[in-house]
Amino acid sequence: MDLARDKKGIELSTLIEIILVVVAAGLIIGVFTLAANKADQKTSETLCRGFNSIRFLTKVDKGPFSFNVAPKAQLT
Repeated sequence: MDLARDKKGIELSTLIEIILVVVAAGLIIGVFTLAANKADQKTSETLCRGFNSIRFLTKVDKGPFSFNVAPKAQLT
């Protein structure tokens, strides 16, 4: 049975791809969070400024809605 012609096979592979993307994004965010927490004060400030500039550049204004794609960075 060919999975390319089976709708359940396509749905299953798409679901697996979505799960893998979510897990990969979580791992990447976790690594950045650990690196930011272990950094000294000057490096932590530089990371915070970098993340906030990314947040500023990814702002989306659509009609009455305005939101940021990137998460907010905080000094810890």
